Amino acid sequence: MDVRDLRYFIAAAELGQLHRAADRVGRSQPALSKSIARLERDVGARLFHRAGRGIRLTSAGETLLAHARRLSQGLQEALRDAAETARGETGHVRLGSSPTMADWLLPDVFRRMLGEAPRLTFSVSIGLGDALRKGLRDGTLDLVVAPIAPADAPEFAVENLLDDVLVVAARPAHPLARRRKVALAQLSDFRWMLPPEALASTLWLRGVFASHALPEPAVQVEVSAKTLLRRVLARTDLLTFLSRRDLGGDPTAALVEIDCPDLVMSRQFGMLSDASGYLPAAAARFATVLRAEARKTLKAARAPIASGNRLRKRRNLSA
Repeated sequence: MDVRDLRYFIAAAELGQLHRAADRVGRSQPALSKSIARLERDVGARLFHRAGRGIRLTSAGETLLAHARRLSQGLQEALRDAAETARGETGHVRLGSSPTMADWLLPDVFRRMLGEAPRLTFSVSIGLGDALRKGLRDGTLDLVVAPIAPADAPEFAVENLLDDVLVVAARPAHPLARRRKVALAQLSDFRWMLPPEALASTLWLRGVFASHALPEPAVQVEVSAKTLLRRVLARTDLLTFLSRRDLGGDPTAALVEIDCPDLVMSRQFGMLSDASGYLPAAAARFATVLRAEARKTLKAARAPIASGNRLRKRRNLSA
């Protein structure tokens, strides 16, 4: 049975005249008559009978009309839903994120996504690099937002978003907090609270100590939860190594940077996805918004520098 035959049949039943129905659907009257004849062969009964200058449904035709309308409505809904899914307006996004990106960039991304596509749903897994990459490999995550590692490019589709800097941090009352240019050896007198050893930043930190022939950091607490890390550090003299972006934000657990030039690590945050680069439409829409918010963040970060340069130029000119 051709879906178009049902559409032509509905038009004929509603208008009661073949020529008017033909005009509505944009077909010739003979073509419409052939369409109805095909349906009658499928049903095995007449669908219309003559009524003056028009036509009326038979009992079989009335039964078919009720079903045809439901089928037509269901088809329209299916096509509409499919179009919305293709535009990323409906669907489900499975996102993995590092703790820093979850605190820093994702709130603005979700604010915009929920305003633009309120029918989308999301599941967000906050974790460290190895667990997030496993989710991509297993197919349980569509997209990961995390620090990029050198080994990512061969295995995943990688897109850089933002630069980041990691530094030594402690509570404001820490004995080293107000010192300038703390030597690496001075840090050996204190214990640390760090993410797991397999994390790229922790490996880098240990490597710096080893390259200076110093003992590795004495890790007293290993933790993957950033909230716990911040709150423990705010109450102890432990040291940690984390993003400069994580120093503020929580007045109950404020941290400060320890000025140690030897322990400043640059890294990049980016999006990771399947090596093919394919993303479901909903995830692709999320990625588009994420890029836009990252660009806004970069622009905002550069604005004070540009303003300062303009101010210095004006002063030079006035001089």
